[in-house]
Amino acid sequence: MRCFLGIPVEAEQVSTILEQLSRFPELRVVSPENVHMTMIFFGEIGDAESEKVAYRLKEFYYENPVIMHLAGPSCFPEPNKCRIIAMDDLNSDTLMLYRSVLQNISEDPEKRVFRAHVTLARTRAQFKGKLTNYEVKFHARRLVLYRSILRPEGPEYDEIAEAQLI
Repeated sequence: MRCFLGIPVEAEQVSTILEQLSRFPELRVVSPENVHMTMIFFGEIGDAESEKVAYRLKEFYYENPVIMHLAGPSCFPEPNKCRIIAMDDLNSDTLMLYRSVLQNISEDPEKRVFRAHVTLARTRAQFKGKLTNYEVKFHARRLVLYRSILRPEGPEYDEIAEAQLI
């Protein structure tokens, strides 16, 4: 199964910007219930591995509050080759959480550099629309192990396990 570890973002935190993005037909906007920050992408893993990650996640305790400070939108991989529209997390809380997750939950860290962001939309065409900047701060409450099922109409995420954040 295809799995990742992420922090769910409540729809009301990003509803205004999602509404703005939905006005651009060239964008595939993330459905509000799927908005999250990916901490670790495991890719395809077997049942035994997902059970091991789920067990570690249920036992995971993080002693610090995680305040997310999202700002954007931003484009990447780079502004003149915009394929993903996201909001970046400007607070170091998520980076500290990420390091703890690597140490306590994941045996095989990703090779990519961690970029704390929340994907809001994707595009295959070059996006050149003008967007209003937003900032939002909120307390992250959960860390979730998701199973991702890719469908033509967009991904479907099922929650397998979670850890409460303080």
